[in-house]
Amino acid sequence: MPAAHRYTEKKLRGIPRRMRQLRNRAARLEAGFPSQLELQESGRYWNWKLPTHPSMVEGKYSTRRMKQEIARILIGACAGLMKAKPAWAAGYRVTCVICLPDMFSSEVCIYLDDAYFRSRTDHGSSEDGVHSERIAGRSLAAEWELALPEGVAEMGSRITFPGYADGMDAYSGEHWLYGECGETVG
Repeated sequence: MPAAHRYTEKKLRGIPRRMRQLRNRAARLEAGFPSQLELQESGRYWNWKLPTHPSMVEGKYSTRRMKQEIARILIGACAGLMKAKPAWAAGYRVTCVICLPDMFSSEVCIYLDDAYFRSRTDHGSSEDGVHSERIAGRSLAAEWELALPEGVAEMGSRITFPGYADGMDAYSGEHWLYGECGETVG
């Protein structure tokens, strides 16, 4: 059982307070695009991990309604960063990914290298053994009633990872990308 699931055995307290904190953190993220220096220190991408307790999005006490609201917050943060993107970052991709069933892995990303973005999103198998296949005929936004802000695209992929001999677990799930995930950046 993954480590994140050990937190889901007890009912989480203070959910309204935790949601307010998440909204406030996302609003601070939307308020300013990361500096050039901060992005350059990140390598090929910069990310903002979901700053909440795992039980908010996983386990028996997590509700669909909580997950929907957290997805809206992530998509809103992504849209805010897209609007705040300065001219010097025109070639960067601003996205967020909602990972299912392990939504705690969800994050907002800025891809600094388009080739790296493509290696993570094109269907087929990558060098590290991850197989990705586009999801056609479905929309998480429609299923979860997520209104997408203007300019925010959606792309879903089914991800399969066989695991490593060094103990890294196999993985299978869906990754729903939002933001600048189309053919062109900008």
